[in-house]
Order: sequence, then C-alpha cells, then structure tokens
Amino acid sequence: MALGTLQRLPVPGKLELGPSHELELYESDGHTADGTAYWIPWLRVLVCGDYLSPVEIPMLSQGGSLAAYVETLDSCGR
Repeated sequence: MALGTLQRLPVPGKLELGPSHELELYESDGHTADGTAYWIPWLRVLVCGDYLSPVEIPMLSQGGSLAAYVETLDSCGR
C-alpha cells in the first residue's frame, strides 16, 4: 500500500505492527459514532481518548449516543 492512502482499521479486531506486536482495537461508541479504543498489550496501556477524563463533561458529537457512551464506560471497567 502506498503512503498517503487511506486504510480502514479492523474495528473490532487486531492490527499487526511488525512480526511480534499487535494492537487490539475496540469499538467505543457514544462520544462519537465511530469511536475506537486501542489496547497496547506489551505496554499494558489503553488509549481511549477523553472517555475517562475526571475533569471533562462528556460531549456527544453528531451521531453519538448517551446510552452507547455509558455502555463503553461500563465495558472499560471489566
């Protein structure tokens, strides 16, 4: 694939990063209609944007859903 081309991420799914690493991609709907969280298992890091902010009031973008937002937060606690 050429640089500068768009590629759809496999959400939910996994994305290989070389021969020995892969990211785990999870749907995190609610804040936006197409939210995604990234789990980096070899670092034990979850990248989830501002979903878990203790100082920001959640804002729902067009296409977002309060019910989906709450469901995403519930699934993060598992």
